[in-house]
Amino acid sequence: MPDCACHAQGLTWDGTRLAFLFLELTSACNNACPGCSNPYAAQRSPAPLPATTWAAILESARPHLQWVKLTGGEPTLHPEFANLVAALEALALPFTLLTNGRWPDPAALLASLQRAAGFQGMLVSLHGPDAASHEGFSGVPGSFAATVQNIRRATVAGLRVTLSTVLTRYNWNRVEVMIMLARMLGAAGVSFSRYIGSPLPALEATPAQVQAATRRIEVLKAQGEPVGFGAPLPQCVATTEVTACLAGEAFVTVDPWGRVRPCNHAPVHLGDLRQQSLAEILDSSAARSWRAFVPTECTACALSLACHGGCRAEALLRAPASYSLPRLPVRFPAVVTAA
Repeated sequence: MPDCACHAQGLTWDGTRLAFLFLELTSACNNACPGCSNPYAAQRSPAPLPATTWAAILESARPHLQWVKLTGGEPTLHPEFANLVAALEALALPFTLLTNGRWPDPAALLASLQRAAGFQGMLVSLHGPDAASHEGFSGVPGSFAATVQNIRRATVAGLRVTLSTVLTRYNWNRVEVMIMLARMLGAAGVSFSRYIGSPLPALEATPAQVQAATRRIEVLKAQGEPVGFGAPLPQCVATTEVTACLAGEAFVTVDPWGRVRPCNHAPVHLGDLRQQSLAEILDSSAARSWRAFVPTECTACALSLACHGGCRAEALLRAPASYSLPRLPVRFPAVVTAA
């Protein structure tokens, strides 16, 4: 259950309707990750959509969907999170939860998830096997202990938990330790990802470190260890089983205000579900432009059709000029849109 919307590994997709939606319920978060690549990460207004509006969006999109992923920000901080879960249950929509594991009321949350017939599991961000490595990414002292405690609470409650770990300078050589920690906590496994976002030289793993970690993860996976990758790697960086990005094809992301993006990392605006149907958005010129996008440096590569340059969002965040579209109004300053 990787956290990135562009993963293909383990995804069931019939090539027509969407497999799932990412619902970014709120921009609020109780971590302060310097590596947060959501384009609205620092935006706290306007208020996120209320549960009734989310329910209407879900009902209209239901024919296109198999399931949804709840994320944010920290999704459990949405003031009507319980009502949102109830709306999913009423529509018989299976769902997963992507969370930092620091919940306002752990007992109440876990009890509600235990009752939810459609709940399929949670992906909890844990970016290292100790406080120094995790908090180097989360940015909050004490967040490691709180997250670990809640992971254990969830697994004891019988809920399926997978750990999500972004490879950094602090953890790239501790893959086996993360697997051991997952076992100790009762988690099902670990999904590793590269850092995707604007350059953070003091935090992100170097290309050589990513390659070394990737090779080790591939070996461990072949040996039957419960590990995988969250986002596709360019095949010139490392050859993995993860194929081209399917963001904008098999899934899209809906932000806290109803706007649609290809994935949870991409600063590209495809449409607005408060004004358009999902079918219209998926058939828009913006969506077609995104699906055709290949980073400039990859266009002459023989592997580009299969690889698409790995993560399209990363290419966009590192070199915005490679996808030259006009920007949205100032109140959404970090997102680009098609004309």
